Amino acid sequence: MEKFDGKGGNLKWKCNFCHVIKSGSYTRVRAHLLKIEGEGIGPCNGVTSVNLAEFHRLVEEERLTTEQNKRKKVPLPPPSPTKNKCRREDSSQSNPIIKAFNVGAQDQLHSEIARMFYSGGLPFNLARNPYYVSSYTYAANNSIPGYIPPGYNLLRTKLLQRERANIERLLEPIKGTWKEKGLTIASDGWSDSQRRPLINFMALLSVAETRFANVILRRFKLIKQHLQSMVISSQWNAHREEVGASFVRETLLDEKWWDKVDYILSFTAPIYDMLRECDTDRPTLHLIYDMWDSMIHKVKCAIYKHEGKSLDDEIEFYNVVHKILVDRWNKNNTPLHCLAHALNPRYYSDKWLEEDINRVPPHRDEEVTNERKKCLKRYLIDPMERTKANVEYAKFSTKEGPFSDVDSIEDRWNMDPHSWWVIHGTSASTLQTIALKILTQPSSSSCCERNWSTYSFIHSLKRNKMTPQRAEDLVFVHSNLRLLSRRSPQYCSGETKMWDIAGDQFGSLEDVGMLEVANLSLDEPELEVVVFTDDGDVEGINSEVEVTEVGSS
Repeated sequence: MEKFDGKGGNLKWKCNFCHVIKSGSYTRVRAHLLKIEGEGIGPCNGVTSVNLAEFHRLVEEERLTTEQNKRKKVPLPPPSPTKNKCRREDSSQSNPIIKAFNVGAQDQLHSEIARMFYSGGLPFNLARNPYYVSSYTYAANNSIPGYIPPGYNLLRTKLLQRERANIERLLEPIKGTWKEKGLTIASDGWSDSQRRPLINFMALLSVAETRFANVILRRFKLIKQHLQSMVISSQWNAHREEVGASFVRETLLDEKWWDKVDYILSFTAPIYDMLRECDTDRPTLHLIYDMWDSMIHKVKCAIYKHEGKSLDDEIEFYNVVHKILVDRWNKNNTPLHCLAHALNPRYYSDKWLEEDINRVPPHRDEEVTNERKKCLKRYLIDPMERTKANVEYAKFSTKEGPFSDVDSIEDRWNMDPHSWWVIHGTSASTLQTIALKILTQPSSSSCCERNWSTYSFIHSLKRNKMTPQRAEDLVFVHSNLRLLSRRSPQYCSGETKMWDIAGDQFGSLEDVGMLEVANLSLDEPELEVVVFTDDGDVEGINSEVEVTEVGSS
């Protein structure tokens, strides 16, 4: 058919089969070609039976396609029913509150967002992501008519490259401090048959259920009353004939067993405290040596107090515990720990030394002195430069020369070590350079190990065809976005608090609720004393049992 008028609606047209000029809309064109009577237009004499069969086939295909598309697009849940829809619409238009907040549109958008989560298997923890929140906030505050979200290709190419460049720019201030503060490189300790280190792959064991047994016992103690109420309830009686149920009931109701739990918590609390301090990305390298000595002393006091013995007596159990702790220290101790300890001004202050009669300043400790010299020998290869550093250290440790200033001596106790060296260490340039680097380093690689699984999360079995460069860009953006967000104040408060806890190991709804709690670090103890409900609410445990808080700082 050929139209003689460019406008829509009724128009004149010429049939290519019968070559007759007629007028009308699409309905008459369809009736003319399909020879449908009663539509105000005669049938086409030029359409053969073969043409008519082909026309009917095309019409049927179009009908089936339309119905199939309707079935694919499931309608959203209807709004809550009301007795009078018309009256509701009239009142909503006149209600200033409903008009201002556009409640109907918000409900519709909520349903659309929820459908995206459900259909894509997205973890519910994603709703706490600040970037998820900011994206919709920006769209709501900036009217963009006809906006279509970025598609598959745009997300994995142009936008990914742009975000990497943006992250590189945001990291520049941090990289600018590397020359002065230094940085820690975490690599795997594997080596090949020729003793060459391998740093292109890393292996980690899965987290066991009893990774932190102390935390489990503390949890038992906190919910003691709830556990005991559970085993004496009528629901528990239905399983009383089972051997396991009977054992659990007898154990939880046995006060002697709870006394043993208290005892274990008392002498493991100092160990737990130290692990908490070390298992972070905060600079604690200079605190390890003193923390270890203090931890062993606290463990000894807890055991001897329980046994009712004086500290001069011999207790076989403590000897076993002490040997385990000392062996672990000998295995992990490095000259760098001793050098960091020796460069901490606090350990030369009178207030610190007076806290314990057995304390001595680092320059009078034989082990610290030997390890310090060993570390400086490896750090400063030039003998002249090493001699200069030793002379500077002598003045620093004995508070002579420029370090004899009253403010310098007072600030050794009042100021953090890094700030002290920035303010009072300019006269010892070599030692200051070393101190500013060592005193800003973490003492554990745990903060790095948690990010080692990022590549396996990005380059999973389902994405094994991803190019190496794209996978590298995704890992870079994914890791650094999380690290940068932790520097913002919103990370520690509000609805997006600790939003990035968990989520890497599971990319779908599977086990998300369990993972949000199971993957916690030792430096997040405030989440140990809360209960996560099915509704996502957080409830505290109200217990009358007095519990000694472990690891408070």
